Amino acid sequence: MKALPIVSSTIVNPSIRIGNEKIVFPVSMESGMYLEFKSTTDCKLYGPKGEFIKDIQVQGKVPTLQPGENQVSFAAEPNSGVKPRVQLTIISEGKPLLN
Repeated sequence: MKALPIVSSTIVNPSIRIGNEKIVFPVSMESGMYLEFKSTTDCKLYGPKGEFIKDIQVQGKVPTLQPGENQVSFAAEPNSGVKPRVQLTIISEGKPLLN
């Protein structure tokens, strides 16, 4: 997840929902910062220049992809008058999902 530097802004407590499962990242991210989530014990916040800032303790259950189409949504708490724009890259692991 990366906060895009189009207009300087901050996103607070970004979350991702897949189906009925939701994971929350309890952090404030300024434009250009990004998160790398590998597991519930390996989630890191980086600054705009790639510098490590801190480890993040996620909240909620890690969403699981189901066979077929999956609805993915992003949300964050309102923090300013600017609607945040983010770039999400989701990579699945494990056996391929077949219909």
